[in-house]
Amino acid sequence: MAAKLVPWLGKHVNMAGRSTLVKAVLTSIVVYYITVLDVPMEVLMKIDSIRRAFLWTACDKVSGGKCKVNWEKLCKPKEFGGFEIMNLKFFSSALRMRWLWSEWKDDSKPWVGLGSPCTTHDKELFAAATRMTIGNGKKGSFWESSWLDGLRPKDVAPQIFELSKKKNVKVDKALENDFWITQINMQDGFSVQHIFQFYKFWEMLQHIHLDPSNPDYISWNLSNNEAYSAKSAYMFFRPNYFHDAKVGSEALGYSKMQDIYVVDSLK
Repeated sequence: MAAKLVPWLGKHVNMAGRSTLVKAVLTSIVVYYITVLDVPMEVLMKIDSIRRAFLWTACDKVSGGKCKVNWEKLCKPKEFGGFEIMNLKFFSSALRMRWLWSEWKDDSKPWVGLGSPCTTHDKELFAAATRMTIGNGKKGSFWESSWLDGLRPKDVAPQIFELSKKKNVKVDKALENDFWITQINMQDGFSVQHIFQFYKFWEMLQHIHLDPSNPDYISWNLSNNEAYSAKSAYMFFRPNYFHDAKVGSEALGYSKMQDIYVVDSLK
């Protein structure tokens, strides 16, 4: 990436030109890799230092005194006082969620079942950004999918989830003859809180009826067409998203996503 700077170093390129080069060339190189890899934060920070140095001084190194504006502010949209330079931390997460979406939509892909570069944080965001409509229950994960009134059962009854011996079971299998109950390991202790969560969860399941004639369906809460896009996922991280978004604010996963956003912003 730094090698791309060589032809430009020492050239008379103004700030607007350097901003365009950062967004159109340097950032584009990175996007290719963060789509398929979980790039360590240390590497992303090093890349940001190169982008920052070229933006302010047209070279590959810069001291803090020459950086006139905080880098995080430069990554904000122009309407919020930024240069709209891509935030690699947020965009990498938005891109990796495509793996989870593709796995749901087309499980015939050869890589399905072999794992993905998605982190636990990516999966938390994906669960909050999607809603699963239960059909025959053969595709959705009983604990991990957002099929119970837009919520994941593991979030409704986290202590019961921890005691479950079958965490990867599908919805249809788990509901058949209350199979999920038989997989609760009570030998590790069953407190009053466990009983409370169990009853609440069991009560929510009573209105669930599978439809053998229809497959499970997943929708994306952050776009009007209910389909995933990297843009809509990335827009979630923008400032004031929860105040001006036309979609997502009434989605059942909204409050959960807001919690994740706040925690992520503090890291």
